[in-house]
Amino acid sequence: MAERRTDSKTPWWEALMVAVFFSLTMALLDLRAGAEIALGPDAELYLSVADNFLSTGHFIQTAREVRGMVVPFGLPLILTILRLAGLSAAGIVRTQYLVFGLSCLFLYLTEKAYFRWGGPAPVLLTAAARLLRIDLTNIMVEHWYCLFLCLVLWIVSDMVVKGRKTPARYSLLCAAGFMAFAVRPVLGPLYAAVLAYAAASSRKDARRRRAVLCTVLISGLLLGASVLSSYRETGHWIGMENYAGETICLANNPEAEEKAENQSMGYRTEAMNAVRNDASLDQTEKDRAFRAMAKEYILSDLGHVLSITLEKMMSMFITGWRYIPALAMLCGICMAVFRPGERALHITALLLCAVLAFFTAMGLYIRRYTYFIWPVAAVHLSGGLHSAIFWLRRRTAPAPGKEIAASDRREGERP
Repeated sequence: MAERRTDSKTPWWEALMVAVFFSLTMALLDLRAGAEIALGPDAELYLSVADNFLSTGHFIQTAREVRGMVVPFGLPLILTILRLAGLSAAGIVRTQYLVFGLSCLFLYLTEKAYFRWGGPAPVLLTAAARLLRIDLTNIMVEHWYCLFLCLVLWIVSDMVVKGRKTPARYSLLCAAGFMAFAVRPVLGPLYAAVLAYAAASSRKDARRRRAVLCTVLISGLLLGASVLSSYRETGHWIGMENYAGETICLANNPEAEEKAENQSMGYRTEAMNAVRNDASLDQTEKDRAFRAMAKEYILSDLGHVLSITLEKMMSMFITGWRYIPALAMLCGICMAVFRPGERALHITALLLCAVLAFFTAMGLYIRRYTYFIWPVAAVHLSGGLHSAIFWLRRRTAPAPGKEIAASDRREGERP
């Protein structure tokens, strides 16, 4: 595909320059656009949950009209740590510029692991963030799960391509996969793939195996503590959240418009409104009723639901992006074909993107939900660019014999 990479480590000053460059780029773009700090409803929700944890010890919403709402604990946990560090809401927003710079740095290192140099991949991620309006002046889950996604990509590429399989890297890989899942539960298949790879590649080394087991145990304790605190406060066993049932029900409601572009809000039936307005049900019971209703919708006409989901998937991830993800997929397939040592890695990345895209398309049509494909798509697109540059260099560079003959002629022409 492209010229092979070197195994030299990236100097610390180069890594610092990359992170600072992309952080400042996004800050200057926001400054030029006149963007100001503006917290949306989701940001206020997560901040209130984090503040609620500091006083009550659980990530449950009790400060708004929707009481008893359990949200994924990943982002509230991060916000709680930042609150304990003394950061205000404005300080947390400014921290996100550094988070984006780190995401670009990890993507740069991933690209550099495959090739001799990097740069196009983080530029593509920056362009995608701007086009999707992933606003750094607002607290959004996209900033944080993208950080952990890019970290996973870098560690796996470092392990597979360069063979750097230290116990610390295994621990960091499992922790990053878990945090991506804790921030955005739809990324559960990614965490499962990370655990499968870590378990398979560490089984013959006791130190690596202990590192994986310890990290998984700590992650399990965090999740278990969240589940137990939710049970203590609500009386229900809740894994990650108790509000997605209504979203699934809205997205798969057969009475809604079938055009994917009109499914950003969905359509509530009388039965759904009855559940939503039933004061005798708590938030978890309403969520379970919505999930049962969604299951009935899906199973009543499974073929129709699959057809609509695939149509929405094409609209969200392919045609909505002017077929750029399709080009990235083609580049990923070419990397899998022409780089046999990394074939399993690229095929797994493509399959995971397809599975996650399908699950995302089963929900409401919100364009920023497509952001998770861009770290992988940026790496694959940069692979095609690297290959094109390498091909042009080989076409334009003189043959070794001709280069020697030319130098001999120059030597003969000297007085």
